[in-house]
Amino acid sequence: DVAVHLGAPRTGGVAIAANPTMTLFAGFLTEAIRASGHPVEVLPVHFSGVPGFIRRWRPRVRVVLVATPTDDGVVHPGNTMANDDELVRGERPDDAVVIGIVDPNQPRLPGATYRVEEFDVLVPLPADTDPPFYDTRRISAHLDAIIAHVDDLIPDGATLQSGVGGLPEAIMTRLGHKRDLGVHTEVLGPGMAELLGTGAVTNARKTFRPGETLFTIAVPDAYDALAAHPMARLESASIVLDPRQVARNHRMRCVNAVLQVDLYGQGDRKSTRLNSSH
Repeated sequence: DVAVHLGAPRTGGVAIAANPTMTLFAGFLTEAIRASGHPVEVLPVHFSGVPGFIRRWRPRVRVVLVATPTDDGVVHPGNTMANDDELVRGERPDDAVVIGIVDPNQPRLPGATYRVEEFDVLVPLPADTDPPFYDTRRISAHLDAIIAHVDDLIPDGATLQSGVGGLPEAIMTRLGHKRDLGVHTEVLGPGMAELLGTGAVTNARKTFRPGETLFTIAVPDAYDALAAHPMARLESASIVLDPRQVARNHRMRCVNAVLQVDLYGQGDRKSTRLNSSH
C-alpha cells in the first residue's frame, strides 16, 4: 500500500508499476513507461503546480538525486533542480525524512544549491554507478521544411524555450546565425547546448534575469557546454516554469514537439461542444 511519485519514471518506475502492492504516480509518460504497458496514474498538474501538490500531499519519504558535496558542505542538485527544492526545504510532516542520493555522475552546475544540513540522510552511490539514460531522439525527415518556417518566427533578441525531443533540439542547432538570443527553458538539451557554442546566445536583450541562461534540468550531453558558458544558471522550477515569470520575457519563443495534432481542435463530442460554446 505504497504510493510513489516520480517525475519522469524509467526502469525504476517500470519496476514500481509492475508491483501490485504499489501505485506509481507520474508527471510524464516516458518511453520506458509507455513500452511497459503497466498501469500508471498520470498526475494532472502543470510542472509549475507541483510544489502546491507536494504541500497538499505531504509525502513522508522525500528522495532527491544530488552531486557529491563539496568540502565546505555545499550540495549541488546535479543536473536537475525542478521541484526538488520543495521536497528538501518545504513544509513537511514531523516524521518525514529527506534523503539525498549522492551520484558520482552528477555535475556541479552553477546556480541554486543546498547545504548538507538540509538532509536527514546522504546515501553515496558506488564510483562505478552507470550514468542516467534518457529517451531516444528521432529527427524528422521534414526538418529542413520545418526549419524554414520556424526561422522566420524567431527574431534576433528573442528568448528561447526548447522542449524535449529530436525536433525542437534539432531546430536549436540551426539558429546560430541569430543575434542576442536569450534562454529561459525547462530542459537544456544537446540542441540548445550546441547553440550556446555558436555565440548567438548573449541574454543581452532578456527582460527577466538578463545576462543569465536559465534552466531547471540539463541532460548529460549539455554538461560540457554549460561548464564553458559563464551565464548558465540552474534554478528552481518555481522561477523557470512559473507562467508569471516566463511572461516577463520580451519576445518569448517556445519550440516544442507534440505526438498528435487535430487540425480542427476537436476531441470527443463533449470537448467539441465545449469548444463551440466558447
